[in-house]
Amino acid sequence: MLTLDDANVSLLDSFGARRRVNANEPAEWNAATTQRRGAILFGEFRLVPATRTLTRNGSPLHLGARALDILIALLERAGQIVSKAELFAIVWPTTCVEESNLRVQLSALRRALGDGRSGTRFILNVAGRGYLFVGEVERTWVGRSVESIPLSATAA
Repeated sequence: MLTLDDANVSLLDSFGARRRVNANEPAEWNAATTQRRGAILFGEFRLVPATRTLTRNGSPLHLGARALDILIALLERAGQIVSKAELFAIVWPTTCVEESNLRVQLSALRRALGDGRSGTRFILNVAGRGYLFVGEVERTWVGRSVESIPLSATAA
């Protein structure tokens, strides 16, 4: 839910927390800013959440809607563990599904990203806790780099 007040935006993020952001001031990255105007860069990939487009070296990469929702959720919280319950709430908010559905979507996502090939790792399973995006992430806002999280900073 978005409400506009001049340059200020108030919204409920995917976890139900209310956030206020100044749309003209990208001083600090947040999910709302990236989803409205920015991109998330990792490895050879570029994700634009607002348009739900993912590219690898400039070429479109097609992911299913659920796998893309998982990727966005993990990237928004790169370096932090995202629990299975949170992923279920984001990806299947009104549907009761088996845990195998999450595993299938994560498998498709990992395959599309080449996760695990040539020593490249993006997504780790943290036993009993959830999933963790461990790749280096750079967030951009209207063509400018806002925040870069190096791989070493994501170790939990």
